[in-house]
Amino acid sequence: MITPQDAPIPRVRHGYAEELKLMINLTHPRYVLPVHGDHRRLRLHAELARDGSGADPDDVFRGENGLPLEIDERGAPLR
Repeated sequence: MITPQDAPIPRVRHGYAEELKLMINLTHPRYVLPVHGDHRRLRLHAELARDGSGADPDDVFRGENGLPLEIDERGAPLR
């Protein structure tokens, strides 16, 4: 039997809310578009960006399959 002590097994871990808020507050992104995780995590990340980090709610997008997000010199209006 192989255990993590025998051979490190990479694993993906979703950031905790405080880590996500910290990254948003450190980088001050113009737009936030959560792209990784299940529907629930995408929704929670978007809510966290809007409510917990001071990002402008109009600049936080919740992407959905097939929904384009076009960014140009005027901004990123959701179409």
